[in-house]
Amino acid sequence: MRAAAVVATGLLVSGCAEYMDMNSDAFVQKPGQQERFYMDARACELEAENQRAYQLRGIAADEGERHRIYSKALSACMTSRGHPLRVHWYNLWEGYSW
Repeated sequence: MRAAAVVATGLLVSGCAEYMDMNSDAFVQKPGQQERFYMDARACELEAENQRAYQLRGIAADEGERHRIYSKALSACMTSRGHPLRVHWYNLWEGYSW
């Protein structure tokens, strides 16, 4: 019974990953660059929101796809500005292959 509850909880939690927006916590902040990191994060969040809200693909998408569009745009922007994706167990599990 306990094993079934653990499996059900795991499935529930893993399914929630698609229904959350990625944020700046998912990226590595280099020492001594706090102000630059926060400025880049805010600019990238605005860019990702614009891609989700103003492109036809984002407007017509369901909620899961809208979150993926946002997360993909945020990831591309942050990594292009020199902030690599932080490695967590769920990054390795999903692979983040957008």
